[in-house]
Formats: sequence, C-alpha cells, structure tokens
Amino acid sequence: MPLVIQGLSLLNNSNLSFDNFYDVLCVSIKSGIRAFDTSHAYGDSEKFTGKAINQLLTEGRISRDELFITTKIDNEQQYSVDIEQAVDDALQTLRLEYLDCMLLHWPLPNKYIDNWDKLTSVYKKGKVRSIGFANMQE
Repeated sequence: MPLVIQGLSLLNNSNLSFDNFYDVLCVSIKSGIRAFDTSHAYGDSEKFTGKAINQLLTEGRISRDELFITTKIDNEQQYSVDIEQAVDDALQTLRLEYLDCMLLHWPLPNKYIDNWDKLTSVYKKGKVRSIGFANMQE
C-alpha cells in the first residue's frame, strides 16, 4: 500500500465536471500518486474514478498493477444492501476486476460484526485484496 493516498471526495458537495476530475487524477498520477480513495457516498466520485482510470489505462498512461484503489461501503448500504452486492456494484462502477481495499465506512455498531464476516467472505473470494474499517464509531 502506498504511503500517500489521495481522497476523491471532491464530488460530494460540488459541481466538479468529469473533465476537471480527470485533470486532477492526471496531475496526481504525474506527481507520483498511485493510491486513490473514494466511496459510494461521495456523489459521482466512484463513477468518475472508474471512467478516469479506464481512460488512463486505455491511453497507456498507467497500468492497473501500479494503482491502489480503495472504496467504502457506506451506512446506507450497510443497512439496505448485501455486502457482496455492494462490492460487486463498486467493482462495476469503478470498472475494475478487483479492489485493492474495501472499507466499512462508519461501521454501524449493531451491524459491524455481521458485515465484517460478510466482507471477509468477499475477501476470500478474491474480489478485494484487503479490508478494514474507516472511522469506527463508539
């Protein structure tokens, strides 16, 4: 896992266009950043990240094995969506065959053990290479 990770929550409360988002990723990659963190909860961030990465891969500007992509399963998904389905949805949105890291975002106190077990099962299937918690609540 790279030491520097760029968060991509830029779209959470903004009107950033895809072209501007793509430019941010290009500058980041040119600057040596290889790890990117997004979330289902960050507006169009996952969709734009997937589109931008796909474009960069197609253009030959970077290879998939150089990237470390993290996304998160948000609270709404932890309540309403099967964990494996949330991972599959993220993979489809990000246009990836695997995720480098999938996190439970603000894990729910009454659901995190069950959701962790489900996420562990997805890890064992090879859809994600690492798992964890982001912003653990008390």
